[in-house]
Formats: sequence, C-alpha cells, structure tokens
Amino acid sequence: TDLADAGFLRTAAIPFLEAMVRGRLNVLVAGGTGTGKTTFARVLCRLVPSRERLVTIEDQAELHLWRELPDCVSLEGRPANIEGRGAIGITGLVHEALRMSPDRIVIGEVRGAEALDLLDAMNTGHPGSICTIHSESPRDTLPRLARLALRNPASPLYGAVLAEIARTGDVVLHLGVASEEGVRRRRLRSIGVIVDGEDGHPAVEDLSAVS
Repeated sequence: TDLADAGFLRTAAIPFLEAMVRGRLNVLVAGGTGTGKTTFARVLCRLVPSRERLVTIEDQAELHLWRELPDCVSLEGRPANIEGRGAIGITGLVHEALRMSPDRIVIGEVRGAEALDLLDAMNTGHPGSICTIHSESPRDTLPRLARLALRNPASPLYGAVLAEIARTGDVVLHLGVASEEGVRRRRLRSIGVIVDGEDGHPAVEDLSAVS
C-alpha cells in the first residue's frame, strides 16, 4: 500500500501482485536504468510465505532480504583479484544455490550467461522465482532474455531458448519513469503475461496498462 500511496502503482493492482507471488508464478521485473527494479523485487519477495526458503543471488548485495525473511540465504558474486583469480560469477552461484534446496531463487539482475541457468532452475522445481532484467519496453524483455541466455556456451539454438522462455516465464512487470509537474516518479507501467505469439515465439500480452 505504501507504493500505491507514493503513486508507484494503482491500488487495484495489489491483489493481483499478491496472488502472483503466492501462486508461485515466475516473474521478470523489467525496466530501464533507475526505474526501481531492485526495490520492487524486494517488495515482491516480502510476500513470499515464511515457510519457504529463498536464495538471493547478486553481483553486489542490494536486496538484503536475509534481514527480513526467516529462511533466506544471500549469495554475492566476487570479482577477480589483481592476479586474475578468485572470481565468483553469477552462473556459478546459480549452480551453488540449487544445492541449497531453495523453494525460490531471486537474481538481483540477469546480465549475461546466467540467464540460461535461471531458466533451467525455474523449469526444474523452483517455480515462483523472481529476477530483474534491463529492457526499455515489455516487448523487448523476452528477446533480451533470450540473447543473454545464448551467451552461455551450453545454450541450445535460439528457437529452443525461446521455447524454454515460453514454458518457464509467467509474468513481466515493466517499470518506467514519468514526469509529473517537473518531478520524476517511478511507476509500474504495465503488467503482462507471457503467451505464445502468432509466429510461435513467446510474447508479452498486456493485462492492464497501469501508467
């Protein structure tokens, strides 16, 4: 309700968002730079039932959900040292997370080859996962996710990746920034579901324009 009071979203959207998380739908929180993706993902994760184990994966810890949730493990990447050793990447952390018996996996932001590992995790017993991804529009979100997954050396062909996204993804929440009387405000611009498009590729069908 605080987000509704701040004008980030409409009050009517709240029951859907609550049901979406508790119903264990896989969610992509998308938007451009500075639109509040991480903050909104944190709010959504607070709706996860307390009995579930959550594993968060980030390059730099920003979610800090271990402070608020009773069963949350936080994994953080690490750059290489000056000798080029010791790096811990997101892809490796996804594999490590799968050994921790998580109910859900949250990735702070999908930026590279770990996109394929996320899709595999969502499709192998971890529904209800949440991640953020940079995209300028709802329509651009799924092609970008596919392009990132293709960076993985183990990636199948582009068509197979798109089919995996169609089977795995459920909801795209796209954020943006609007100017109101000279003040820039972050907004939940659209709520979309992932469906099979006319060309056989997954597409985002807008449920409700909330801008």
